[in-house]
Amino acid sequence: MGKSKSKATAKNNKLKDKFLSKKEKADVMPSGSEAVLTKPSGFKEFVVYYAKKGFFAVKQSVITYPYYYLAFILPIIILFTTFACLGMFPFGIKSILTLDMDGQYVYFFEQLRDVLTGEASFFYTLERSLGGEFLGYYTYYLASPLSVFVAIFPGNMITEAIMFIMLLKCGLSGLTFSIYLSKTRQLNKVGFTIFPVMYALCSYATMYQFNIMWQDALVWLPMIALGIEKLVSEGRFKLFTISLAFAVWSNYYIGYMLCIFVALYFFFALFSKSNSELNLLLEKHHRLKSLLRIVIFSVVALMLASAMIFSAYYSLSFGKSDFQNNEFHFKLRFDILHLISKMFIGSFDTVRSVGTPNIYAGTLLILMLPVYFMSSKIKPREKVAYSILSFIFILSFSVNAIDLVWHGFQEPIWFNYRYSFMFTFILLTMAYKGYEQLDTVNTKFFGKTAVFLVFLLAIIQKTITYVRYEVVNGSRIEVVDKPEYAMVWLSFLFIFLYFLLFYIKKHSFLKQTTTMLLAVVVCVEAFASTTINWVGEINDGGWASRGGYRAYVDKLEGATDEIYENDDGLFRMEHTIFRKNNDNLVANIKGISEFTSTFNQSSINFLRSLGIYTDGQTTKYINSNIFLDSLLGIKYIIGSYQDDTNGSFPGYNSVPSLYNSTNKDNGLVVYENPYALPLAFFADSEIKDYFIDGNEHSYLERINSLYSAVLGEDASIFDTCEYTVVKNSLQSYQVTEHGYTEFRKYSSQDSAYFTLVVTAERDGDIFMHLPSPWTTAATLSVNDVEFTNTLFQGENTGTVNLGYFEAGDTVRVKLSFSHHRLCIWESDYLFVQVNEEGFKNATDKLKAKGLQVESFSDSKIEGTITSDKNGSVYTTIPYDSCWKVYVDGERVETYMLTDAMLGFDISKGTHSVELKYVFSPFYTGLAVGMAGLMIFIGLCILDKKFGRRVSVPATEPIKEGAGEEETNTDSDNSHNESEEKNDLPS
Repeated sequence: MGKSKSKATAKNNKLKDKFLSKKEKADVMPSGSEAVLTKPSGFKEFVVYYAKKGFFAVKQSVITYPYYYLAFILPIIILFTTFACLGMFPFGIKSILTLDMDGQYVYFFEQLRDVLTGEASFFYTLERSLGGEFLGYYTYYLASPLSVFVAIFPGNMITEAIMFIMLLKCGLSGLTFSIYLSKTRQLNKVGFTIFPVMYALCSYATMYQFNIMWQDALVWLPMIALGIEKLVSEGRFKLFTISLAFAVWSNYYIGYMLCIFVALYFFFALFSKSNSELNLLLEKHHRLKSLLRIVIFSVVALMLASAMIFSAYYSLSFGKSDFQNNEFHFKLRFDILHLISKMFIGSFDTVRSVGTPNIYAGTLLILMLPVYFMSSKIKPREKVAYSILSFIFILSFSVNAIDLVWHGFQEPIWFNYRYSFMFTFILLTMAYKGYEQLDTVNTKFFGKTAVFLVFLLAIIQKTITYVRYEVVNGSRIEVVDKPEYAMVWLSFLFIFLYFLLFYIKKHSFLKQTTTMLLAVVVCVEAFASTTINWVGEINDGGWASRGGYRAYVDKLEGATDEIYENDDGLFRMEHTIFRKNNDNLVANIKGISEFTSTFNQSSINFLRSLGIYTDGQTTKYINSNIFLDSLLGIKYIIGSYQDDTNGSFPGYNSVPSLYNSTNKDNGLVVYENPYALPLAFFADSEIKDYFIDGNEHSYLERINSLYSAVLGEDASIFDTCEYTVVKNSLQSYQVTEHGYTEFRKYSSQDSAYFTLVVTAERDGDIFMHLPSPWTTAATLSVNDVEFTNTLFQGENTGTVNLGYFEAGDTVRVKLSFSHHRLCIWESDYLFVQVNEEGFKNATDKLKAKGLQVESFSDSKIEGTITSDKNGSVYTTIPYDSCWKVYVDGERVETYMLTDAMLGFDISKGTHSVELKYVFSPFYTGLAVGMAGLMIFIGLCILDKKFGRRVSVPATEPIKEGAGEEETNTDSDNSHNESEEKNDLPS
């Protein structure tokens, strides 16, 4: 050790001699075994001094800990090479936009960039569906500290910013795993490099890479595990507390799973070693005290992250926590052979709901596990503890009820087994211990292991089937198939390569060369696996070109920028040319379309009841009409020449003829709604007693009753159109006792059709809604022109603009269907036209008593309102208790109107009104976090002053400054004698 340390010191001094000037060399004074630079007095000398000092520190750390740098850089290089080979920008036209990255994350990062650059509020955004708390997005998707990098990149390079964050998280995962190994194992530079590469590029990491919010957990897991081991053995708590706090802050959802892992790993760490090995503090009742420590410091860690926890909890209260009613059952979800197959390269099946756990981390892992369990130098107590811990994870994967507990008691929608990376971590730690004992295994044993794995692969290939999704003629289709060459033949290849390297090492003097080749093979396999997984993901969920994304965003932003240049008021707008449902976030559109896991169930129900398309967590501006647009304050609609014909042809998004065309540019056209209401207006007190009536089956009837409740009188906003039924090829039709008309076909016919003949009452658009109690698909044709063949299904369930007609025109609405019957609820509101006089009168009344906005931001609206009597102010902002309302400077109570919207009382007269969003859960959590920080600092001070320390830190075998170290060959930390063995698999 002494000779090794002297050698390292001489190398550092030689490095300093190379870069110091003569004068600087004269200032170097020896201090023990180190050299210190004399601090200069001038500013220039000060900068130069610390620059050189930093350079020396980095150089020394590279020499002393090269594996840290390699564990960080190699995964990044491998992943980036995969992106390049797949043709991702700048190496091709593709982007990292696939699946949820394409539909959600990129838009949320766009919004976060606006927040970080001061263009949007951190707490609230009107660009969500009708409006909602931004922290709901942030806590679930964006809370990683690395997310701030989106603000460093230019706005038109958002996809590159996300790719950079993705690469950085991958590298940090390798780094933290290397740190974990270096602090718990004896020095092995190659082992500290290749196993972190396997961890950072395991199948979970690569297959769920586009779910970038989950990747922080891979970074923090090794630190949490190391912190638990330090806490149990030495009473050190700082690393554990800080790591768990950051992990929960970064993503509370996976953070919840990590808390379960903490409990499991704590008991593993507590009982995997004997008390003499574990109790380095030599204290009485050590296990009980360790239990108290883990509980106390877990609570402190959660307190530190409480700003995110409280914010997330409040966001979940809007509906996600009640989204599903799950059934707990204890049936096995798959057989063990299927799980084993997922440990081999290329075992990608799907990220959809039928997918199985992603636990692959390299062929070397599979080869080292038998070595671990067969090694006589690893104590049975530890093997049993690892086996129990592994069994718990396997049981969790297999049993639905346990899996639901891991997932927060909600069945995941796609992307199953979101905690499987923890099992991979456990397997890798076992495999690394087997790798340490590799020199104790003979060629014959390793050969038997290789043959057994080949035999196992043959069985898997014959008995296991995967559900895959492939692109055929531009469409994704489900394919049920046997495991392909990616798993079978590549696994054969890498098993052979590892066996060959092991054989050469045992029977040749080229041990150093063999070690380097081992690292190369591990990296090649990691690259192959990463590429296979990404290709599978792209086939599974598709991908978007960078150019296509930028072209769409630039075009839509250009249109909205022009609108805001001409109109600086507070209003909503929407668009009919969708890329994804979150387009509003990237183009600064205050609208109603949205897709997010942190949804507002009340808003969704409200919009659904009035005819807007919704689907679980999604709302989409489709099926709307001028009556609903006006009520919700949608003043502008961005459409296209090709799709929107301003009422001349039927369509779900055909803009009504009453809208004014304002701007036309770049293939887009902007329509202005002259009847749009303000986002807040005086309403009759009758609105307090109004609830959506489920017996009003027609959306148009509900809209009419809502206008009537707001006005306090019967609304005359549209006229109903008379219609007759032509039987055509039907057998019969009749009104049932349940209140719907049943249209039946002859049983011998493959399909049947009938016609609804409608007469236009006046000049203008005719809006149709055919409510049905069943989801039987039908084909809709208007005047012999087919519009859709999926009426009553999917997005085609709402109102339809049949087009513009003159008074007395006849419209033939033909419905064809194949089912034995088609049912339509009886209603007087199946076909309506705008009563321009009545509609203008109603909207003028509400505008006159609307909030005259004087200033606004996302989280604060100020203005005046005038009413001629006492009543309520009805806002089309979703109810949220964090909205604080002040009338003439006095705080007033808020309440929910129409099951969803924010309302408050107001008296007769003219009043100043201020709506201010104060996200109290965040501030409450912040206060708890500050209290936790004070407790943590206080505990650190007490620990420094009174804490006991281990005299011989057996769990920290690597000493800084040492050039070579002894290598552990058994579980008792005994040492090898040569550096050569340290760099070999041993």
